[in-house]
Amino acid sequence: MVYLAVLTSAPLLPLVTAYQEGVSQDVCILTRLGHDFSDGGDLGPVRAVMAPWLDRVGFRFIHELCPLLLLSYALEYGRVDLVRELMAMQKLCFSHHDWTLLYGAWSRCVCKHRHLQWQYTADIDGKVHDGNGAFPHRMRANGTSILGSVHHLAVAACLGDHVDLFRFAMDKDASMYLPNLADIALRGSKLCIASSPPSRPTTCGLQ
Repeated sequence: MVYLAVLTSAPLLPLVTAYQEGVSQDVCILTRLGHDFSDGGDLGPVRAVMAPWLDRVGFRFIHELCPLLLLSYALEYGRVDLVRELMAMQKLCFSHHDWTLLYGAWSRCVCKHRHLQWQYTADIDGKVHDGNGAFPHRMRANGTSILGSVHHLAVAACLGDHVDLFRFAMDKDASMYLPNLADIALRGSKLCIASSPPSRPTTCGLQ
């Protein structure tokens, strides 16, 4: 696949995309970013391109991008609007305590996004694990989609201090145990989450 690396290299990419009808250069750049193991899960380069791109064109062309990258980006930066857009595109759906993301032909990306690895979760004591200790919230892929717990979104919100994303997750699954999520937020000094308990018809709270 050396030829692919050459064609998508920085010097040649503008020339290649200039002659590709219907595919803009910035979309092609976004399809390349965030998918390499060498990235180490760093979405900084993706954000540097995607944030101004979304500001400029909105959601018009996101159907051309990898759904796995989009959801991972949304969880990293608390973009609930992007999560809702994936739902509107029927790429992301929720059922009871779970969510399902359809990734279609993007199967090569399943294990390459930090936020979409099955071990990214937390146990009932609020400890974030990177191993088998998080079995109840394990994620799994079946060849066309990836399935996970809504708890996964709540943990991402706590780690990133994204209040809107946290409230979105709680709206989808009000049965989540709040004290352990508060513990995650407090350990990381995520005070916005810790001081913004969601409204829900239970006696549990973040206090």
